[in-house]
Amino acid sequence: KNLTGPIGKLYMRLTKEQKEQENIISDRDMRDKCVGHYEVLERVKKLLLLPGTEMMSIEQVADYYEVSDRWIKELYGYNREEIDSDGTELLPRNFYNGSEVKPISVENKQTSATYIFGDGQMITINNRGLKAFSKRAVLRIGMLLQQSSVAREIRNQLLNIEEKSSDEVKVQDINEEQSLMLAVGMA
Repeated sequence: KNLTGPIGKLYMRLTKEQKEQENIISDRDMRDKCVGHYEVLERVKKLLLLPGTEMMSIEQVADYYEVSDRWIKELYGYNREEIDSDGTELLPRNFYNGSEVKPISVENKQTSATYIFGDGQMITINNRGLKAFSKRAVLRIGMLLQQSSVAREIRNQLLNIEEKSSDEVKVQDINEEQSLMLAVGMA
């Protein structure tokens, strides 16, 4: 189609944004550049962390991105090495026993322990342990996850940061070049 005027510009802009979103999803180098900006997680939506940690369970990550646990598990399975490089841990069943964060109640079963905390959080850790993801790993999941509007907003925020930082680098390069030209001119 030959789209002109404001509609055409809007269409081109949307297409450009879609391509940039796709770049983050498909290009590991681009994800590696963006993964340090995990502050965007809190900017987009409040994080609910495991008590006494800076980590989230699979269920919490799924709730954050408003998708099913199964999608997070599948995405993790396909991208385990990449996500693990950003920080994952297997918390043991007795993780909260004797910790600084005291649960108000503990229910021990043969196959799991369920901890209830003062803020209402209920964490169940089975005998194998609880997979926990750092904020960097949660951000990486958002860069890989396609089926979530929250993840899409995360990618938009990251693209805005990337665009702003490349503009700042360009301005800095221009200023350095002008300083060099001025120095050469004075010599």
